[in-house]
Amino acid sequence: MTDACVTGDADPEPLRHPKPQVNGSGDADDAMTQKSPLRTAQPTTPAKAPPRRHRMRPPPVIDTLRNGIPDRYLTPEDIAAIFEVPKETVYQWRKKRVGPPGFRIGKHVRYDPAEVLTYVAERKNADRDAA
Repeated sequence: MTDACVTGDADPEPLRHPKPQVNGSGDADDAMTQKSPLRTAQPTTPAKAPPRRHRMRPPPVIDTLRNGIPDRYLTPEDIAAIFEVPKETVYQWRKKRVGPPGFRIGKHVRYDPAEVLTYVAERKNADRDAA
């Protein structure tokens, strides 16, 4: 054995990834951009998909009759648009049974245009009688 091994004065094992030396000529930038042959590729995580949002329905196509009422069964959104009230008000009318009569088709609420016109006529007559 030599004195260098016993005393620990020998150079340690050379570094696998030596730090780039700056010599004033811009070589440090070149050395940092080169990939080391011992570096393994990092696993990339797939990009997260953007959160799903509820799709907004396109505005309904309105096939109007004489009184401006569509020629189809009406949705709560249609009733809210006709009477210019929030949709929540339409749901409260149905719950309290004070608005135009609606009916269910499965889980969906629909309104018959003829019954809506009848409801409006009744409201107009009630206001005239009260005045």
